[in-house]
Amino acid sequence: MDEYEQWIAESVNEIAGRDIYFDVGEIMKLPDSVAARLVAELIRWACCPTKVRPITIGRDCLKRLPAAWSEPYIKLKAPAVLDLSDFWEYSRLLELAEMISPELLKWAIPLGEPYKDDANIKETMESFIDRLDV
Repeated sequence: MDEYEQWIAESVNEIAGRDIYFDVGEIMKLPDSVAARLVAELIRWACCPTKVRPITIGRDCLKRLPAAWSEPYIKLKAPAVLDLSDFWEYSRLLELAEMISPELLKWAIPLGEPYKDDANIKETMESFIDRLDV
């Protein structure tokens, strides 16, 4: 386990109040409020860092969870924990959503709509819309 994974594991375990990192079955048994906080933390790791390794670990953690379980939490928490006017965070969210399910991506794309005056956000939105049409 490298330094980044150790940090993420510690943050997940702290939120859960026990050693739960990468234990999908135990994560899915968490009370809703704890599960929502845990998913929010993983969204931050998957979308905010500028280094690839923590982003990859955060994504991997979220991808291991069944989409039917994680999507409601992602929809609840992503707009609250990310700065969707920030091109980097918005782009990482769309990449994450695409990895989880087409339905989640369809939900996430319009989150950039209020910020489409930013050419980068508009281009990213259009790119992911085109991917849905394929």
